[in-house]
Amino acid sequence: MAAKNPKTTDVVADQKALAALTFEAASADLDTLVSRMENGDLPLEESITAYQRGVALVAHCEKLLAHAQHRVQVLQDGALVDYQTPESSTVDEGAV
Repeated sequence: MAAKNPKTTDVVADQKALAALTFEAASADLDTLVSRMENGDLPLEESITAYQRGVALVAHCEKLLAHAQHRVQVLQDGALVDYQTPESSTVDEGAV
């Protein structure tokens, strides 16, 4: 039986950890990565790893946002409508 590749195991573990992140946690992680990369103190290999992680975080956030948008559409009977605050609901409905 062939031994598992440690890199493959790490990638799977990273994917599972990423999938468990909330939007807020992923966004905060992304902000931290961007700050570290903008600082310019990371060695090349760490910069590449940080960039790859950032791409994965962006994709994860986009997926979570798309899911949230779908949920809102379902909640609004299939029509995505603007959120009405109590102040905006008193505005004349004819004014756009």
